[in-house]
Amino acid sequence: MNRRDFLSTGAGAAATILSGCAPGIPLIYGLETESSIRVRKPVAELDAVGGAIRVDVEETGKIILVRRTSVDSYSAISLECAHLGCTVRVEGPQFRCPCHGSAYDADGSVLRGPADRPLRTFPVRATESEFIIDLR
Repeated sequence: MNRRDFLSTGAGAAATILSGCAPGIPLIYGLETESSIRVRKPVAELDAVGGAIRVDVEETGKIILVRRTSVDSYSAISLECAHLGCTVRVEGPQFRCPCHGSAYDADGSVLRGPADRPLRTFPVRATESEFIIDLR
């Protein structure tokens, strides 16, 4: 096994282990197309304002948190730290990176480094049958 294969396998294992680091937020699997992730409805956790789900896209390793922010509005934010790509933990209204200590507020803005960029956010829209997270 070469170094690249070793690191790739190790990163996949770490992501799997760290996926349990957001207790209380259900994990939902999404289907990724070229430019979006689709999550089928109904998703009971998003019925109420303040509800949240984690969307895990197995093919790419993306983990995205989707929150219902109002009666007709949703937000989606990547759980990949902008510093070195570790999976951040949801801690109340904030996100914290277990690898190097970066902290982000609820909208993904950096509160404490070493990260110097915010978490990536994505537009979300809801149709009758699914949520669509735009990755462009």
